[in-house]
Amino acid sequence: LEPQVVPAPRTMRSLVEFNTDHVWRATRVILLLAVLPVLMSVISIYGVTAFAVAQRTREIGIRIALGAGRGQVIRLVLGSATKPIAWGLVCGTALAMVVSMAIDQATKGAPFSFDTKDPVAYLAAVLLLAVTTAIAVIGPARRAASADPVSALRHE
Repeated sequence: LEPQVVPAPRTMRSLVEFNTDHVWRATRVILLLAVLPVLMSVISIYGVTAFAVAQRTREIGIRIALGAGRGQVIRLVLGSATKPIAWGLVCGTALAMVVSMAIDQATKGAPFSFDTKDPVAYLAAVLLLAVTTAIAVIGPARRAASADPVSALRHE
């Protein structure tokens, strides 16, 4: 009807991609913001566990000198790290549930919604954090298990 307007033919696929491009960009940003805290927690748990193992070098050396096997030393280190990690997971999950309910209340009239009562999401988050913390603890545990008892006993 308007002679000045030149139609630009586009495929339906290009229209969908054009309209959903901003959603994918936002998804990538959110994914990055989710990966960074997990990475930071793994690094910090590794550091704390390595420090705790270094503080117990003499004890671990004595245990190895008295005949403790590699598996026993790894279980010792994993056992000492498990209790605070389990408490952190329980408290963090409870806090996440409370915060998600507050977010649900705050966004009641918004045009978007969140499923804050999804047990699969909470279970997946707990499993992800449990696996990453186990990976972070295994390094210092293996290093402690392969310690030389003579040098560990000389360690101050």
